[in-house]
Formats: sequence, C-alpha cells, structure tokens
Amino acid sequence: HAFGREKCPAYGEKCSKCSKYNHFQAVCKSGSADLKDRRKKRPSQRVRALEGAEDSQETGSWLSDSGDEAFCMHHVNSAYSLEHTARRKWVSTINFGVKNEYLPIVCQLDSGATIDVIEVGRLTQIMGRRPHLDPSNTTIKSFCGTWVKPLGQIRIP
Repeated sequence: HAFGREKCPAYGEKCSKCSKYNHFQAVCKSGSADLKDRRKKRPSQRVRALEGAEDSQETGSWLSDSGDEAFCMHHVNSAYSLEHTARRKWVSTINFGVKNEYLPIVCQLDSGATIDVIEVGRLTQIMGRRPHLDPSNTTIKSFCGTWVKPLGQIRIP
C-alpha cells in the first residue's frame, strides 16, 4: 500500500487477537497467551510517536535563544479523529503570543515525547514570517522506524 500511516489499511483498526490498534490478526506478533496474562507480566510502557537522537552535547546547549514569543495553555481535551473515532488524540488550544498578540492554535499533545515538532508552515503562520532556524544535530525516528533530519531547531520560551 501507499506510504503513510493514514493510507495504511490497518491504521485505526483493532486487532481481533490482541485488541491492540494499527495491525490485523494475520500479522499480529503477540504470543498465544491470554490477553489478561500478558498484561500482568509486562511492565507498563510509554507510547512515543517520535524519538530524538542527539550528538553527545548537553540537551540545553543546542537550543537557541529567541525573543518575545510565549505560550499559554489553559486546559487539555480528549478529542476523537474524524476518520477513526476509536482513536483518541490529546489536544489543547495553545495561545501563541507574538508581538503582544495571541494566536490560538490547536495542538496534539504527547507527554512521552522527547522533542516537539511543528510544521514550518504552521510556525511561519504563528510568527508572521519564516523564522530563523538554528542548525540541528538531532535526527528524529518516527513511530514507523524511519529517520528524518529536521530543517533546524528553535527555542520558543
């Protein structure tokens, strides 16, 4: 099938063998043990959509300083995607403050992520201009295992 999780026929589907999402029973890698037994034996796991891999620099040293930008988040909502109502996405409206104005943007939250990712077009919309991005030594591993080199990095306090 075509590349991309939204185009995958199993995306959002629940496996009838293990009750997990995004794969079918025919390709399920879960063992034959009862589902309740598997849940008791395995340690709790954090789900991550993205992982960051940096050089040996200290984490704070690769972040750039930025001017007068700020965020405000007042509450978090659980939303359902229109295409896959069984899959929840944690979202919040974040008020991005730039030059004494606030622009509310709905963002998907991932509390287990080691980095935050934003599309350059969305960042340009928020800041009113294409922002200067510092070079990045980070590579990003997506949930499906592919590695992506970001365009750059920016710190927005």
